[in-house]
Amino acid sequence: MNERDDKMGSVEEERALLGRAENKPCVRDGSELCDCPVCDAYVPFNWSEWLTFSGVSWITAVAFLDPGNLECDLQVGTLYEYKLVWVLVWTTAIALWMQVLAARLGLVTGKHLAEHCREQYSTAPRMVLFVISQLGVVSFDVAEVIGTAMALRILFNIPLPLGCCISALDTLLILLLQKWGAKKVEAVIEAGLAVLGLCFVLELYLARPSVPGIAIGAVVPSVPDGNAWFFLVSILGSVVMGHNLFLHSGLILTRLGSDHHLQTRSEIKKKIRYASLESFVALAVSLVINIAVVAVAAAKLFPHNAEARFANVGLQDASVLLGEVLSKYQNVAPTAWAIALLCSGHAATVTGTYASQLIVEGFFGLNRGNTKSSWIVNLLTRGTAILPALGAALWAGEASADKLIVATQLVVSIQLPLVSIPLLRFAESPAIMGSFALKGAERVLGWAIVAICIAVNVVLVLQSLNDLDVMQTILSSKHADLGHRLFVQSTVIVTLIAFVAYSRLVVYLMRADVYKAEAATGHIRHMNGGA
Repeated sequence: MNERDDKMGSVEEERALLGRAENKPCVRDGSELCDCPVCDAYVPFNWSEWLTFSGVSWITAVAFLDPGNLECDLQVGTLYEYKLVWVLVWTTAIALWMQVLAARLGLVTGKHLAEHCREQYSTAPRMVLFVISQLGVVSFDVAEVIGTAMALRILFNIPLPLGCCISALDTLLILLLQKWGAKKVEAVIEAGLAVLGLCFVLELYLARPSVPGIAIGAVVPSVPDGNAWFFLVSILGSVVMGHNLFLHSGLILTRLGSDHHLQTRSEIKKKIRYASLESFVALAVSLVINIAVVAVAAAKLFPHNAEARFANVGLQDASVLLGEVLSKYQNVAPTAWAIALLCSGHAATVTGTYASQLIVEGFFGLNRGNTKSSWIVNLLTRGTAILPALGAALWAGEASADKLIVATQLVVSIQLPLVSIPLLRFAESPAIMGSFALKGAERVLGWAIVAICIAVNVVLVLQSLNDLDVMQTILSSKHADLGHRLFVQSTVIVTLIAFVAYSRLVVYLMRADVYKAEAATGHIRHMNGGA
């Protein structure tokens, strides 16, 4: 009898070892995952599996190539040649770290950032955070509307106001594509990015920029003058975007599968490696394209920046000016630029559409992928974005539309700390992330990045106020009529109230208790014994 029991025991052990060798989770009592060294062992990288896994980061990378980025790249290259390329390199590195952290949050917990915000914060600050997050998406979307309209103007001579209205069709197209599945949308985006990249490769070939100049600008930090600080912080605001963190943490959930709560630590670690590599590749491609735009402007527009019409180059101006300075290719260069701009506007629309949908679903606890709510939310978001763009186009023309793009980057930049702080707080919480929580050097790096984001946003706001000559207006208001004085004083009071409210929200987000046990779900609950 004992011999038979021994044989049965050896068979069970053999089966258990076989299951571990096949990387299958060992289930205890039907609910608790095995955390033995074998089940937590390193899983080899599989390239074919990685290719199947890939796709999410390419959608998030589109946000780094939206018309707002292109506008900023143009002006940087035209005014400062290659001297601020290093800013692009470092801001992209910061963005990479933040995007990987957002993906890590989704992969480990099975919930995206907006859902965690709903669970962890009380009603009032949560609603304020929701409104600010949606304002960030709308501001981002304004740049896409204007960029698409300008591309249509260059290619087909469609009036700017009509082009803004036509851009609304982007949202309808994306909503229809969603019915075919996420992979179909990803394929469309990747095709758009490929066309955009090829257009700028062609522009690079025609412009023949200085390779040593680009290399030196990428590795040698310099701030040529005081005005360069504005572009420095604007680049950060246009590259590291809060809504993209909501987006990445949400879209990565499509890679978990229905059995994500049964996966071992090793499986989650493997998927984090896959997501990290994909993010690196996608952002490296976006960095190369951004540098290409700066390089083209530096090579062909910078030598003429003393001329008034080159002083403030906009998206549509670039097409005309490139045609002039590349007179040998006067038809090819503007057309390539317009096609790239059109691809940028269309592709970036996907980013805003998905981000808005995830934010609403997460903050209000709606079912993911709810078709009816998706249509309503996305149409409202695009409609809200069209109004300021259409107004600028109708009443002030193209120059005002270009300025509106720059202004939207300010709003997106101000929103960034309010999204990055919750992400970091959740990522460092053992109750939420279990053994995947940030520790030691990772935490220090994370808070250093948040501090940089807050600091540069303060500089950006102060610089913007300085450009508007606010202090001069305030000081001279005593000589103005009563109506003017009341207007100035009211503006100052509202600005101060907004600043105090913003500061209080930042402090709340940094100090709020985000260690609620109900956030620990799926495999994290199993691995930590229900922590």
